[in-house]
Amino acid sequence: MGRRHRESSEALEGTVRRLAEIAAAIASLSRVILEETQVVAATLARLSIMEDLLAEPYDTVVVDEASVVPIPYLWLAALMGRRRVVVAGDFPQLPPIAAGDDRDRYPRAY
Repeated sequence: MGRRHRESSEALEGTVRRLAEIAAAIASLSRVILEETQVVAATLARLSIMEDLLAEPYDTVVVDEASVVPIPYLWLAALMGRRRVVVAGDFPQLPPIAAGDDRDRYPRAY
């Protein structure tokens, strides 16, 4: 049983090494694609966790389905827009996840 265990452990270690190599290759390719592309599409959740997406600002950021976007995600996306931030959504289609009237607190938003 000791020999089989050792062989299994070595095979597992080899697989783990190969997966790490593949993950590094994917990360490298991802960086190249982001540097060379004209349009990037991502979920706001992905934007918040993927360092490569946060590395450089974008000329224009478009956020759709804004009525259901948590405010921190919206601020994060807005911070990534160098020239424009477009926030769009059809509030009758998807109801807002929060409602409020903050005209006094955020007058430029109205």
